[in-house]
Amino acid sequence: MISAQCFAQHLRERDIPFVTLDFFKGEVKKESPYRAYMGVKILYRLDSLQQLNTEEFKVKFITKVEPDRAGNFFDLDRVPSEEIEYVLNHERGHLVIGFICANKLEKIISGGTWSKNFRKEIHEEYLKQLKKISRLHDEYDEGTRHGVWKKEQAKWDRRLRELFINTY
Repeated sequence: MISAQCFAQHLRERDIPFVTLDFFKGEVKKESPYRAYMGVKILYRLDSLQQLNTEEFKVKFITKVEPDRAGNFFDLDRVPSEEIEYVLNHERGHLVIGFICANKLEKIISGGTWSKNFRKEIHEEYLKQLKKISRLHDEYDEGTRHGVWKKEQAKWDRRLRELFINTY
């Protein structure tokens, strides 16, 4: 028997790091319309497997969220020094979105029942959720004009925090 706590989410607000310039190791893309870019990787593993019967399985799905440091860039020539912290905060929002997705994935996949083809089914669900979260990244950038609109950025900071807390 597996306890309900076995499937509890493990990513909490304290796990989301504050973003610094060290998160941006990629080459600046001068042709990019963006002053900074934060890519996020959501890695996963199947931590345990329980066979319920001959046709059904439960898994414990564990995620890890990492910034794509090698692909991330921050163009210091296009960001005035007084705006660096502000732009870093906007880029942190993309990392928060990655954590939102990771927790949703853990909840959906660990809470589901899967067939003998669970690896394929889980990977398909993973890709489906990544598409949804991609739309949230786009909405976030459009809603803040990539962090330029400060009042809207503050609203999105609160919204992303609420969305993340609601994934527990």
